[in-house]
Amino acid sequence: MFYRPHRRMADLTVTLHSDGGRQTARVLDVSPTGVKVAVEDEPAVDARITLQTARRAFDGHVRWVDGGRLGLSFDRPLSKSEQSELAGLGWGF
Repeated sequence: MFYRPHRRMADLTVTLHSDGGRQTARVLDVSPTGVKVAVEDEPAVDARITLQTARRAFDGHVRWVDGGRLGLSFDRPLSKSEQSELAGLGWGF
């Protein structure tokens, strides 16, 4: 049986940094292990990405790309506070 972590709907503008430069993106959902993001320019699968918010940076890699959306898997699980921030719910306080 495949376990899929709970996803929380999100709406947050972030900046994605990669070897190809940087771009503005919108977080669509968040889980403890990653996010779904809407982008203009699709990076390659397995590309290293840093997702930057106003307060924090999260490192990971692209797991999948499909029609202007991508799945980003983080290098470490997110805390509940970090998940809340990425969901656009403030800073998790």
